[in-house]
Amino acid sequence: MAAENLHLSLIHFLPQSAVFALHRRNYAAAAGARVMSDDPRVSETVHQLDEDGVVVIPGFWNRERALELGARMEAAAVALERDEHAVAPAFDGDKKIQRFYWEPATRLIRVMRPEMLDASSQAFYDDAFIWSVAKSYTCENIVSWQRMYESRAGLPIWGAADNWHIDEAFYFKFKAFLYLSDVSAETALYMYLKGSHRPAPCRATKTRQILSHDIYGLASEHGVRGNHVDEREFGYLKKTYGDEEVACVGPAGSLLLIDTDGLHKATTPNSSGCRMLSQYFELPRAVIWPPTFKNG
Repeated sequence: MAAENLHLSLIHFLPQSAVFALHRRNYAAAAGARVMSDDPRVSETVHQLDEDGVVVIPGFWNRERALELGARMEAAAVALERDEHAVAPAFDGDKKIQRFYWEPATRLIRVMRPEMLDASSQAFYDDAFIWSVAKSYTCENIVSWQRMYESRAGLPIWGAADNWHIDEAFYFKFKAFLYLSDVSAETALYMYLKGSHRPAPCRATKTRQILSHDIYGLASEHGVRGNHVDEREFGYLKKTYGDEEVACVGPAGSLLLIDTDGLHKATTPNSSGCRMLSQYFELPRAVIWPPTFKNG
């Protein structure tokens, strides 16, 4: 607690611009360099991510294999609801399988550490191609920060993720999704504004708001985090980045790689919903000064 109070005291003596600059510099130093690969598949994928911020690779897994895993994962996730001893709060370390809902009305299910539900999902999390792309696109010290099984029922009910938003202000936030169901325009798919991961002056205000929230404190004291954009902001950003929205569709077994520093959202499903495995790659911030209140 004493160290935390010292951190709070120090950052409040410095101009906010100086705190932000110091934080960015220390973050870059902790990140390290990109790890370039000799594999042409990795190089091509990283090049497309650099250009667009998003890549969909159909057939990454056999479709039947993915569908079968999706059915097993869904059954195991639903069964957890009946086993209160297996349920723990979200992000409660690595001691238990964790299951939690966002917006129960939409039947959005997220299960942390899904490899403990079905061991065959471990192949996705250990995949050498995905890890090589992650380190080539971001940095050598990136880690697998969060692993989930996620499903959303085919209910035409709006959810919070159905708004355009970015995940971070400038941090690496690279995600890999393996589709365990066929994803089309009628299911809960990802939409991405192509190229919006690239820095632009029009994002400066939003970047400052997110950094202020992450470094200085919680929303109750420092306002909302501000990572969502309204219709007017999105229209302006869409013109800035070239006006192209990408629908991340594909059959079961497709791999979605996405830089969520770019504008993205889910789509309210019209039919069967979707199932997927996800893996979030980030750089932990606890060792960076000033540290953040998020993702320590």
